[in-house]
Amino acid sequence: MRIGEHHSEIKPLFIQVMPDHVHFIIHVTKPMARPLGQAIAGFKAGSSKAAIGKCGLWAEGFQDTILFHEGQLDAMFAYLRDNPRRLAVKQLFPELFMVRNDLCLKLPLSAQDRPLCSVLGAAAPSFNAHFSAIGNLFLLDSPNIVQVQCSRSYLAYMRVPKPGCGRKIARDAAVVPIIEKTAPEFEVKRDELLAAAKHGTVLISPCISDGEREISRLAFAASLPVIALRNMGFSSLYKPGGKLFDKTANGKLLLLAPAAWPYSTEEKPMTRFDACALNRIAQLIAGAGAADINYKGIQPKDIDRLVREAVAKGGA
Repeated sequence: MRIGEHHSEIKPLFIQVMPDHVHFIIHVTKPMARPLGQAIAGFKAGSSKAAIGKCGLWAEGFQDTILFHEGQLDAMFAYLRDNPRRLAVKQLFPELFMVRNDLCLKLPLSAQDRPLCSVLGAAAPSFNAHFSAIGNLFLLDSPNIVQVQCSRSYLAYMRVPKPGCGRKIARDAAVVPIIEKTAPEFEVKRDELLAAAKHGTVLISPCISDGEREISRLAFAASLPVIALRNMGFSSLYKPGGKLFDKTANGKLLLLAPAAWPYSTEEKPMTRFDACALNRIAQLIAGAGAADINYKGIQPKDIDRLVREAVAKGGA
């Protein structure tokens, strides 16, 4: 808290000390005469000397996040205050928060999957699909897995301009997405899927359309089981944030990403090919609970080629 005595440009706002690291929020009130890294290095040297009488308390470097947008500061305060609780939960249920980069599933091939059989070169009843995963793997053993699939015409969230460029989903004071329009078909599908989930059905979806996101959001809010597919893998230190953390802790969430789509520090846009592959993977995992999807001009053999490439071991 005395860092401002040595660097007048810095005002410390909050500190959260953890067993093997420390977080702090600082406000840089004006342009600094020296790089921020020098201030951090000074803090590390001074705290090392105070704690153990010599250097060596800290690892090299540090990670910083600059908060630009409205609401980020409050969210960061809440996140850091909740850090000790999340650590305790992870220690109680370590298997639910372990990133697995070697998960192999045998996805079934039924009679309607003949195009996939031809791509794989064998009329086998199943094929090996490789994934990265975090969460409750036992959700995959459920006898009732149903795919959540909604047309974009069923529901649309309100969007507002983002600072800089682009648009983002508008949210109310409780950070709930604001719905701009909805169709009766969505309400029927929503009620059917949530009712099934309340009776033990596991929902699976890439959560691409707003309707799919809304049904998954409602399922999370009701602590119902969900398998969510992602178009990018996980870092070795990944942990679900926000509300997803608690859903992971109570065993109601499994996140899956095709093995050939590795983690990246940059945001990965959802392409049409990604969406098609993820929807097809959801169909294969759901089996009898698969949705009927029109891939609009993409041939089944091409869809299944995308699947094969996405779930190939090592990206081969």
